[in-house]
Amino acid sequence: MTFLRSLCIAVSMYSRIPVPYGNWDKKEMKYAIGLFPVVGVVIGAMSWLWIWGMCRIIAERLTNLPTSILFAVATLIAAVLPILVTGGIHLDGFMDTSDALHSWADREKKLQILSDPHIGAFSVISVLVLAAFWVSAVAAIIGSGDGLVLGVFALEYVLARALSGLAAVLFKNARGEGTLWAFTDFGKEARRTNLVLLSAWAIAAAGGMVLLKPAGGCAAVVVSALVWELYMRRAYRDLGGITGDLEGWFLCRCEVFAACALAVVCACGF
Repeated sequence: MTFLRSLCIAVSMYSRIPVPYGNWDKKEMKYAIGLFPVVGVVIGAMSWLWIWGMCRIIAERLTNLPTSILFAVATLIAAVLPILVTGGIHLDGFMDTSDALHSWADREKKLQILSDPHIGAFSVISVLVLAAFWVSAVAAIIGSGDGLVLGVFALEYVLARALSGLAAVLFKNARGEGTLWAFTDFGKEARRTNLVLLSAWAIAAAGGMVLLKPAGGCAAVVVSALVWELYMRRAYRDLGGITGDLEGWFLCRCEVFAACALAVVCACGF
């Protein structure tokens, strides 16, 4: 029952998916971070079904609409689908973190900026650049028309969340308080269980990506690992650890850069 409640809490916290709602006490929250990748499974499955369905409609000419319009619709909806499912919680963290990291202020000031509900110029610029790369990568992936490539793309949502969860458990918390702290401040037994769960998610997702499309899967997995490593270095250097906002910043960058790597490999014909 604890695992089921932790799952409901994870899904409720990190998505807009309706689940039974109850009291969030420490006992029921302790495995939520380890079940965070379940949200990635849902987003990946929805993305795969949407893109695959649109590719079939385009290939079999099941409508009189021009192919260019169908392709644009498929790309844009696939691009915003993760935001629709999550409610933009990770993108909000990406924007807050972009403002903080580009402020070039001291550590305490950066942490204050992360808590500021207002957005600055750097967050807008950063999200526009990120969106350009994301939409371009999604368009290239859809354009491949390869169901196996779509499978790699779908599994990246799981891998990114598994790596995000591992960072939450393994990396130092910059504040020692807040929402992220509440999801990770447990004893050794819960920490060990979450590490096992998240490692299993990461290995399963990465293995599936490589098996489906060796070249593209390897590229996406390697890029995801590099983004995770750079995330750790930047977080410790600039903020002395991670926060919930930085987790969102990492997740968005991980998904976008992995998709770009997959798109490049597909474009090269591998």
